Amino acid sequence: MLSVRHAEFLLRSEIKSRSADISNLLYVVDSQVNLASSAKTVGTFFNSVPAWDGYTSVSPPSSELITKLNEKSIYVFAGHGSGSDCVGGWGRVLRKGVTSMMHLIGCASGRLRDHGRTEPRGAINK
Repeated sequence: MLSVRHAEFLLRSEIKSRSADISNLLYVVDSQVNLASSAKTVGTFFNSVPAWDGYTSVSPPSSELITKLNEKSIYVFAGHGSGSDCVGGWGRVLRKGVTSMMHLIGCASGRLRDHGRTEPRGAINK
């Protein structure tokens, strides 16, 4: 599901195609190198598709990841949190105008924090 900000960016951009190309996928699995079982099952699945590019049980350099996020159609993160530590924070992704569709599979990727005065916020709102 696209966030509101990402959808707004796509609608205002000059991108000709709004569809995602499944063969142009980037993945990061277990970037903190502490989910051996997930890396074995999920990482093995992603590694089995030769066209896909990614990292399993390694933390990729954030500048390299940002570059690849601008080249790839789909980004999948599977690990602890929302994956923001891999890219240097989601604010950096927004400033760089990354256009890849993101799928976050992590323990905090869907968590919303309620601060009382505003709507709950989290990685899925960015």
